[in-house]
Amino acid sequence: ILGPRTASKTADFQVPANLPPDLPDDIRPGHVTHVETLTEGLTVPMASGGAAQGNFQYWREFIIADSGAEIRLATTDGHPAMIRRGGVDYLCGWPDRDLLRHILASACDEAGLRVFELPDGVRMRRVGAMGFVVNYSDDRFDITSLGTNIDIRHGEALLPPSGFAVIDFTG
Repeated sequence: ILGPRTASKTADFQVPANLPPDLPDDIRPGHVTHVETLTEGLTVPMASGGAAQGNFQYWREFIIADSGAEIRLATTDGHPAMIRRGGVDYLCGWPDRDLLRHILASACDEAGLRVFELPDGVRMRRVGAMGFVVNYSDDRFDITSLGTNIDIRHGEALLPPSGFAVIDFTG
């Protein structure tokens, strides 16, 4: 997923001759014709059949899709919000938290990656079937909230503050 303004300047800080993004032809999704700064409090909602929730904030780009590009998300005013070509997605604006969460969750789902919603201060690293959970927060974290196929190899199900656990996802 490439964010807005990606490849928008050359090495000499010029706008690319063929307009941004200046990407290889096999993955270039389109041409940005202009950008728009959004005043504070102004947002642009998504309109992809209600599937995408959230808005662009701060700025957006107007892009004309090249042939072979697929429009993945659109705004309510009918402009592409995210387009794909050659397995690369190009995001045409600054997403708010809800839209960013939707985009990343969809990308992880499409790639077959399992996503875990963790509270602030709880971190997990995974190596194969093993997970290492560290609780940096001031609150207990219930490891069983991660799912049913989890075997706790070290630590407690209610991980205390400053606690550490090793879990096996194959259990």
